[in-house]
Amino acid sequence: MAAAPLPVQEKLRRIDQQLKDSPTAFFSNAIEEELINDRVFAELYVLADVSPFDRTFVKQRFGDYGLDLIHRMLDLKVLRLGTDGKMSLGQNRAAFSAKAIKKVGLQLVQTYLKPERADEIYANHMALYFENLSEKTYRQWVDIDVQAFEDKMACLKEPGAKGSIPAFTFAIVETLKGPSEHE
Repeated sequence: MAAAPLPVQEKLRRIDQQLKDSPTAFFSNAIEEELINDRVFAELYVLADVSPFDRTFVKQRFGDYGLDLIHRMLDLKVLRLGTDGKMSLGQNRAAFSAKAIKKVGLQLVQTYLKPERADEIYANHMALYFENLSEKTYRQWVDIDVQAFEDKMACLKEPGAKGSIPAFTFAIVETLKGPSEHE
């Protein structure tokens, strides 16, 4: 972020949820590249933030590769080791560009979405809809999803909002046009 002009840095500090949650963290493009290129790195990164883990969990879930990877993540200060032996997110973080959001979001959906629980009240939520839209309606859809995400972030500030359920949200509104079809 230090390379960005001062007005851009100030705007990001006001609107970027990562910067609000972790103002002293250092955001690195190199760490983001690790997230994009290594599924295990990405999953451990997310889990470290929401559900700290120990070496036993890593060994059971990811084997020796996972153990080697957590040592590297500790060296990179992406993870930090607590006094209880659990690892949580360290001071060095991924910048989370749109490319990283897509990659990690899709990975979390593939790994953790439980479609068999979709009919259980409050188990999860998923939806899919497609239609030909006017420009105005398309923009409204985008605005609705932006507002929904902002509302989710706002409810995290309420007393008692954070608890023992590790969860994620991943939402998109996108055209069904290929990259070369955009004007």
